[in-house]
Amino acid sequence: MFTSKIMTAVRKPMVLCQILGFLIFATAFFLPAITLDKDTFDHSFPVGWPAGVPFSPWDNSRDIAQGWYCAQFAFRVPFDFDNYKFPETLLVTLSGWTNLLVLTYLGFSFLPKFVKTRRFLAMAIPLCLIATWLYFAIGPIYPLIGHSMWIVGAFMIIAPEIADLFVKRRIGQELLSPDL
Repeated sequence: MFTSKIMTAVRKPMVLCQILGFLIFATAFFLPAITLDKDTFDHSFPVGWPAGVPFSPWDNSRDIAQGWYCAQFAFRVPFDFDNYKFPETLLVTLSGWTNLLVLTYLGFSFLPKFVKTRRFLAMAIPLCLIATWLYFAIGPIYPLIGHSMWIVGAFMIIAPEIADLFVKRRIGQELLSPDL
């Protein structure tokens, strides 16, 4: 009973965190997410933007892409079998999975019986984000405000799962403590 009261008190702010995280995550798709170094980026790079195709649909003079453009590119790359190159294609594919995993996590967050699935997704999302940063290092691609907001939003969305793990572990240690 003591544990359930604490979990209920913790859950309300976590739901608000999740809602705010979703709003930040969604906003990131409409902001400049990445830029690339024109001098060192190889447009013949198999999973890079092809030469002659505008990197940004609104501004052809700058190499900046909004978040939705990055998401669309990451979704398209795994199906481009002619230009497959390891590890770049794998990293871009994992990066694109982040969006699907976050949305799947949100769907399962309304169903309390899928705790193990949510925990698995909460562990997979950061791994996919690491793949994004590895691709940036290979690129050279540099993150902008949209990418940062995308990261913050994703972590705020999975924060309830992470908090549940720490709170339950701490409550368990307190209940087992001989000082009580």
